[in-house]
Amino acid sequence: DRSLFGGHDPAVLLHGLLGIGVQTHLLSGAYMLLFAFIPGTLAFALVFSRNLASGLYYVTAQSINWLLAAASYFLLPALGPVYAEPSVFAHLPVSTVTRLQDLLLDQRVEFLRDPATGTAQSIAAFPSLHVSFFFTAALASHLLGLARPVRIGAWFLLGVTIAATVYLGWHYF
Repeated sequence: DRSLFGGHDPAVLLHGLLGIGVQTHLLSGAYMLLFAFIPGTLAFALVFSRNLASGLYYVTAQSINWLLAAASYFLLPALGPVYAEPSVFAHLPVSTVTRLQDLLLDQRVEFLRDPATGTAQSIAAFPSLHVSFFFTAALASHLLGLARPVRIGAWFLLGVTIAATVYLGWHYF
Protein backbone atom coordinates (compact mmCIF):
# COMPACT_ATOMS: atom_id res chain seq x y z
CA ASP A 1 0.00 0.00 0.00
CA ARG A 2 2.69 2.46 0.98
CA SER A 3 4.58 2.00 -2.27
CA LEU A 4 1.38 2.76 -4.22
CA PHE A 5 0.88 5.98 -2.23
CA GLY A 6 4.37 7.49 -2.33
CA GLY A 7 5.54 5.94 0.92
CA HIS A 8 2.43 6.94 2.85
CA ASP A 9 -0.20 4.73 4.46
CA PRO A 10 -3.46 5.27 2.51
CA ALA A 11 -5.55 5.14 5.69
CA VAL A 12 -3.43 7.86 7.28
CA LEU A 13 -3.81 9.95 4.11
CA LEU A 14 -7.60 9.52 4.27
CA HIS A 15 -7.67 10.39 7.98
CA GLY A 16 -5.80 13.62 7.20
CA LEU A 17 -7.89 14.42 4.11
CA LEU A 18 -11.33 13.62 5.52
CA GLY A 19 -10.74 14.21 9.23
CA ILE A 20 -11.57 11.94 12.16
CA GLY A 21 -14.71 13.32 13.75
CA VAL A 22 -18.21 12.85 12.44
CA GLN A 23 -16.62 11.57 9.21
CA THR A 24 -15.72 8.36 11.00
CA HIS A 25 -19.35 7.79 11.93
CA LEU A 26 -20.56 8.58 8.41
CA LEU A 27 -18.07 6.16 6.85
CA SER A 28 -18.91 3.59 9.51
CA GLY A 29 -22.59 3.90 8.63
CA ALA A 30 -21.80 3.60 4.93
CA TYR A 31 -19.74 0.48 5.59
CA MET A 32 -22.48 -1.10 7.70
CA LEU A 33 -25.06 -0.29 4.99
CA LEU A 34 -24.13 -3.55 3.27
CA PHE A 35 -26.08 -5.51 5.87
CA ALA A 36 -29.30 -3.83 4.71
CA PHE A 37 -28.27 -3.37 1.07
CA ILE A 38 -27.81 -7.05 0.26
CA PRO A 39 -31.13 -8.40 1.57
CA GLY A 40 -32.94 -5.31 0.30
CA THR A 41 -31.59 -5.51 -3.23
CA LEU A 42 -31.96 -9.29 -3.40
CA ALA A 43 -35.59 -9.02 -2.30
CA PHE A 44 -36.23 -6.22 -4.76
CA ALA A 45 -34.59 -8.18 -7.60
CA LEU A 46 -36.63 -11.30 -6.89
CA VAL A 47 -39.96 -9.89 -5.74
CA PHE A 48 -40.43 -6.45 -7.25
CA SER A 49 -38.50 -6.64 -10.50
CA ARG A 50 -40.65 -6.45 -13.62
CA ASN A 51 -38.13 -8.63 -15.43
CA LEU A 52 -37.53 -11.94 -13.65
CA ALA A 53 -34.51 -12.77 -15.83
CA SER A 54 -32.81 -9.52 -14.75
CA GLY A 55 -33.58 -10.23 -11.11
CA LEU A 56 -32.20 -13.75 -11.39
CA TYR A 57 -29.10 -12.40 -13.14
CA TYR A 58 -28.42 -10.02 -10.23
CA VAL A 59 -29.05 -12.64 -7.56
CA THR A 60 -26.86 -15.19 -9.34
CA ALA A 61 -24.04 -12.64 -9.75
CA GLN A 62 -24.13 -11.76 -6.05
CA SER A 63 -24.29 -15.45 -5.06
CA ILE A 64 -21.23 -16.30 -7.15
CA ASN A 65 -19.57 -13.21 -5.72
CA TRP A 66 -20.17 -14.49 -2.19
CA LEU A 67 -18.79 -17.97 -2.98
CA LEU A 68 -15.63 -16.61 -4.60
CA ALA A 69 -15.01 -14.19 -1.73
CA ALA A 70 -15.58 -16.84 0.92
CA ALA A 71 -13.18 -19.20 -0.87
CA SER A 72 -10.56 -16.46 -1.12
CA TYR A 73 -10.60 -15.98 2.65
CA PHE A 74 -9.30 -19.53 2.94
CA LEU A 75 -6.85 -19.16 0.04
CA LEU A 76 -5.46 -15.77 1.15
CA PRO A 77 -5.58 -15.79 4.95
CA ALA A 78 -4.47 -12.44 6.35
CA LEU A 79 -5.57 -9.79 8.80
CA GLY A 80 -6.48 -6.29 7.70
CA PRO A 81 -4.60 -3.13 8.63
CA VAL A 82 -6.68 -2.40 11.74
CA TYR A 83 -5.45 -5.69 13.20
CA ALA A 84 -1.92 -5.64 11.78
CA GLU A 85 -1.21 -2.02 12.80
CA PRO A 86 -3.86 -0.93 15.32
CA SER A 87 -2.00 2.25 16.31
CA VAL A 88 -2.90 3.79 12.92
CA PHE A 89 -6.60 3.53 13.80
CA ALA A 90 -6.50 4.01 17.59
CA HIS A 91 -7.28 7.75 17.32
CA LEU A 92 -10.56 7.19 15.46
CA PRO A 93 -13.71 7.70 17.53
CA VAL A 94 -15.57 4.59 18.64
CA SER A 95 -18.20 3.70 16.05
CA THR A 96 -20.36 0.79 15.01
CA VAL A 97 -17.47 -0.47 12.90
CA THR A 98 -14.87 -0.23 15.67
CA ARG A 99 -17.17 -2.19 17.97
CA LEU A 100 -17.60 -4.84 15.25
CA GLN A 101 -13.83 -4.98 14.69
CA ASP A 102 -13.29 -5.53 18.42
CA LEU A 103 -15.94 -8.25 18.52
CA LEU A 104 -14.42 -10.06 15.53
CA LEU A 105 -10.95 -9.88 17.05
CA ASP A 106 -12.27 -11.31 20.33
CA GLN A 107 -13.92 -14.13 18.38
CA ARG A 108 -10.69 -14.81 16.49
CA VAL A 109 -8.69 -15.01 19.72
CA GLU A 110 -11.30 -17.36 21.18
CA PHE A 111 -11.22 -19.50 18.03
CA LEU A 112 -7.42 -19.72 18.10
CA ARG A 113 -7.54 -20.61 21.79
CA ASP A 114 -10.01 -23.45 21.21
CA PRO A 115 -11.06 -24.09 17.59
CA ALA A 116 -13.56 -26.76 18.64
CA THR A 117 -15.72 -24.27 20.54
CA GLY A 118 -14.74 -20.94 18.91
CA THR A 119 -16.80 -18.96 16.43
CA ALA A 120 -16.01 -19.32 12.74
CA GLN A 121 -13.71 -16.62 11.42
CA SER A 122 -14.97 -13.76 9.31
CA ILE A 123 -12.09 -11.27 9.16
CA ALA A 124 -9.54 -11.15 6.37
CA ALA A 125 -7.40 -8.61 4.54
CA PHE A 126 -8.30 -9.69 1.00
CA PRO A 127 -10.63 -9.27 -0.79
CA SER A 128 -13.24 -6.84 0.48
CA LEU A 129 -16.60 -8.51 0.28
CA HIS A 130 -18.24 -5.10 0.80
CA VAL A 131 -16.44 -3.60 -2.18
CA SER A 132 -17.11 -6.62 -4.37
CA PHE A 133 -20.85 -6.60 -3.56
CA PHE A 134 -21.19 -2.90 -4.34
CA PHE A 135 -19.08 -3.27 -7.50
CA THR A 136 -21.28 -6.15 -8.66
CA ALA A 137 -24.39 -4.07 -7.98
CA ALA A 138 -23.00 -1.05 -9.84
CA LEU A 139 -21.91 -3.14 -12.81
CA ALA A 140 -25.24 -5.00 -12.89
CA SER A 141 -27.12 -1.68 -12.81
CA HIS A 142 -25.35 -0.74 -16.05
CA LEU A 143 -25.61 -4.11 -17.73
CA LEU A 144 -29.32 -4.31 -16.93
CA GLY A 145 -29.97 -0.76 -18.12
CA LEU A 146 -31.45 0.53 -14.85
CA ALA A 147 -32.45 4.17 -14.54
CA ARG A 148 -29.61 6.70 -14.57
CA PRO A 149 -30.13 7.80 -10.91
CA VAL A 150 -29.89 4.14 -9.83
CA ARG A 151 -26.65 3.67 -11.77
CA ILE A 152 -25.14 6.89 -10.38
CA GLY A 153 -26.21 5.93 -6.86
CA ALA A 154 -24.68 2.48 -7.21
CA TRP A 155 -21.32 3.86 -8.35
CA PHE A 156 -21.43 6.48 -5.58
CA LEU A 157 -22.03 3.76 -2.97
CA LEU A 158 -19.10 1.82 -4.39
CA GLY A 159 -16.81 4.85 -4.06
CA VAL A 160 -17.90 5.57 -0.49
CA THR A 161 -17.48 1.89 0.42
CA ILE A 162 -13.94 1.81 -1.00
CA ALA A 163 -13.05 4.92 1.01
CA ALA A 164 -14.65 3.50 4.18
CA THR A 165 -12.90 0.16 3.76
CA VAL A 166 -9.45 1.77 3.68
CA TYR A 167 -10.25 4.58 6.15
CA LEU A 168 -11.54 2.14 8.80
CA GLY A 169 -8.73 -0.37 8.26
CA TRP A 170 -10.71 -3.38 7.15
CA HIS A 171 -8.65 -4.04 4.04
CA TYR A 172 -5.56 -2.87 2.22
CA PHE A 173 -6.09 -0.72 -0.84
